[in-house]
Amino acid sequence: MSSGPNEIHVDHVDGVPLLWMEGPPPFTMFLIFRVGQADERLQIAGITHLVEHLAFPHDHGDAVGNNGTTDLTSTRFFAWGEPDEAAQFMRRVSQTLSRLPIDRLDQQRDIIATEEQRWAVTPGGELLIARYGARAHGLAGFRQLGLRAITPSEVTDWAARYFTAGNAIVCMTGPPPGRLSLELPDGPNRPAPLADPEPAPFPRWTPKPQAFVAISVTGGHDSAMGAAARMVERRLFDRLRTRKALSYAVHADTKLIDANTLHRMFAADCLEDAAPQVTDEVIATAYEFAESGPTKAEMDDDIDRLERQLRMDERAGIGWMLYAAECYLSGIEVEEFDEYIERRLSLERNEIRDAWRAACEGLLLCVPPWVTVNDGRFAIVDWPPVVSGRTFHPPGFGRFRGGTRAVLSDAGFSLVGDRGDHATITFDRVAALLRGRAGFRTVIAMDGSEVSVDPAAFASGEDLVAGLDRAVPRERWITFA
Repeated sequence: MSSGPNEIHVDHVDGVPLLWMEGPPPFTMFLIFRVGQADERLQIAGITHLVEHLAFPHDHGDAVGNNGTTDLTSTRFFAWGEPDEAAQFMRRVSQTLSRLPIDRLDQQRDIIATEEQRWAVTPGGELLIARYGARAHGLAGFRQLGLRAITPSEVTDWAARYFTAGNAIVCMTGPPPGRLSLELPDGPNRPAPLADPEPAPFPRWTPKPQAFVAISVTGGHDSAMGAAARMVERRLFDRLRTRKALSYAVHADTKLIDANTLHRMFAADCLEDAAPQVTDEVIATAYEFAESGPTKAEMDDDIDRLERQLRMDERAGIGWMLYAAECYLSGIEVEEFDEYIERRLSLERNEIRDAWRAACEGLLLCVPPWVTVNDGRFAIVDWPPVVSGRTFHPPGFGRFRGGTRAVLSDAGFSLVGDRGDHATITFDRVAALLRGRAGFRTVIAMDGSEVSVDPAAFASGEDLVAGLDRAVPRERWITFA
């Protein structure tokens, strides 16, 4: 594993750090900024995506392939093709970021809203909400709720704050082309916001509206935790697909949270009636690995896969370069790719086991809503108790037939079902109040839980809605026309 093919070269262009390494064609260039969904609030959720769309020159033509993405903690622009054409495209992007075409703001809102129609609940998003709530890193699990209300001045201020030379890095798969230049404004580096999980017990489980059984853990950027995650994923697949035929696939995903933390998610799909058994198998797999660690066969297989990846996948080092770039922007020390591999080769089984065991102390389990977890190792967070206050019943004779009632007080409000089941949100924990058509309201709590109210479902429902509007400060409103 010589360092030559995977060597990362370090340079600068117009005050922006630049990383490059030799890679297969086509030549590809990335301009990465350290800003993403975790920097937003629900009231402006979607603002980074808006800036990304506005920054694309609308008359760039097809001289090079190009695209952009907004993720949890980063935004990327990338272009591939002839090096000089890619360089010209990035120069145009950097120029546009300094002078955003605000006249195209409504057009881009419509485009993003159309794009979001494909949005669906994902296990990773649900796990981030359950762990971090309706703020910072948990926002990746929500729709871009602020999209329609974001003002032109908010967009330009956001671009000026985050899309600067000090908060950017360039990566490419070959030497820098001679025509490369950027015109980004000066500005400081802004590392990823620190992880701030909801103050709830761990390990814990939570029901979510999905046909998956999923777990997540958080841990460091070290090679021991990386090896543990790869082996747990393979063990889950072997157990659930190969041996027991309970799942078709096990999906894994890793997100950078902050300088100390990566969020790792594993989700197994399943049929409805198999979900309880899949839940038991996922729990057993996680804790068996925490107890005994990897087998020698798993250790050998992991090394063999890494070595084959180095020999057969020309782009393996490029993925590492991009990871290193994002780490750099958040002040994270990253080894060279080959140093990481060498460190992996030197790991002992107990180091990998201990890394996973420590991560399992913060394990989070999401199950479909029809599954109940009775394992004593897992806590569940209950709703706050029903508030005492004015009660709103169904209209007309509906109150005598039972049905859901609402209770409103100065402290919060509750929806209470026929059987005493309830949902309560206290006003001191409200992240957002969604104000929809016909008086429809949805209250989102800081922990990510939601309660919706249709005023037509209650006698004097307009008073209930007015009470919610009074109780939640206007800066937390999100109004839909």
